[in-house]
Amino acid sequence: VSKYTWNFVVITPGAPWANQFFPAVDYPRHRFTFEEIKTDEWQNPSTKENLRNIYKKYKPSLVLTTTTGRDNLDRPILAVAKEMKIKTCTFIESWDNIWKMARMRNEQVIPDKIIVWNQVMKDHLLREFPEVQEEQVSVTGSPRLDFFSQPERIPSREELFEYIGLDPNKRLLHLATVELYNMSNVAEQIGIAKQKKELPDDLQLYASMHPGSGKPAMHQHW
Repeated sequence: VSKYTWNFVVITPGAPWANQFFPAVDYPRHRFTFEEIKTDEWQNPSTKENLRNIYKKYKPSLVLTTTTGRDNLDRPILAVAKEMKIKTCTFIESWDNIWKMARMRNEQVIPDKIIVWNQVMKDHLLREFPEVQEEQVSVTGSPRLDFFSQPERIPSREELFEYIGLDPNKRLLHLATVELYNMSNVAEQIGIAKQKKELPDDLQLYASMHPGSGKPAMHQHW
């Protein structure tokens, strides 16, 4: 990357808060420009016109998304880029997202290039989407797992427990919700086990909401 002077235009609903969301501590902030796309306007014809103007303004060499349309906002971003003959690429950011793409098959916009973690994902993608050619798909590994090769950036048990306000000397049961399904039954069974004293006395309960859920009320009651 050091051989090139890359500049990045990030099209996001969070553009007005870019400095709060993306503080200039871990990356060269001066290379990043933020343009707004409103969450509730992805179907609006004016959104595509706004995207055309953004592409004309910055003349990107590549348009990169993290979904092929499973995220509503990615659909017009890819569609307008393809319309304008700009190269497109999607990084499929999780091992299970090809199933989600297949469930919404008619809403996906297939880019010029697709990046996956491994050969299993590549084979799955080619089975589900026969219109995708093998040479369009590249296997790169999982960038999110690169974090774990940097032990100095991983908090200790004591640091983690202090951050979430728990006792590091006690055991932990973590209920991690998913974005598609209601986890109330799992929470209820944990509660029943706790009432029956089937769980260890020194067990702490902690629940976290999937960042893609967008529906805190679905979990709040328990």
